[in-house]
Amino acid sequence: MHTLMSSSSPVEQRHSPANIRSCPPIFGWFVMCTITVQLYRTVDEHALESDDADEEQQIDEEQQTVEEHRYVTVPGILQRRVTDGRDAYSFAVFLLAMAQQGATLQNYNNELVKCIEDLREKREEVNRAMLKEEEEKAKIQKDLTILTDRLSKINEALARKTQARNEYDRTIQETEAAYMKILESSQTLLHVLKRETVQLTKKKQTSS
Repeated sequence: MHTLMSSSSPVEQRHSPANIRSCPPIFGWFVMCTITVQLYRTVDEHALESDDADEEQQIDEEQQTVEEHRYVTVPGILQRRVTDGRDAYSFAVFLLAMAQQGATLQNYNNELVKCIEDLREKREEVNRAMLKEEEEKAKIQKDLTILTDRLSKINEALARKTQARNEYDRTIQETEAAYMKILESSQTLLHVLKRETVQLTKKKQTSS
């Protein structure tokens, strides 16, 4: 048992918690069963050695060593004390229960991975939609820049044309005002000419 539980044994190094967590549940169950069989073999060896009185002192020393190394690591989660042959059966049952729990945890792990993959897929869908909308936004901004520049130029042209129209209006008003004055003067001159013509005609008739 000292050989099995030694910190430098190949079995414990090969079946460390880090390696067991990375293996499938069936493989972990196989490893746990292998450890259980080795524990039974160790207990049987101690039972045979107990018949030899000359080796009683050696057995006591091994039991003392077992006491010193009484904690056995079980897939990085729990520790259980194994001190004699009676605990080996309980420990085997415990290992089988842990194997079942490992399978359950593996199912949970698979569901969790699937949920994460679904979330990532939905995130990618949202990201693709965002990229499309950002592309449309960039196009609209470009068109808006072009339209804004065009609007500015049109406003400048309208301002210039408005100023020119106002100048035309002022010139037309001034010309119309001058024309009205000329028209009034022409009417006045016409009346004067008619009056003078009438007077000259009367004078001519009187003299004759």
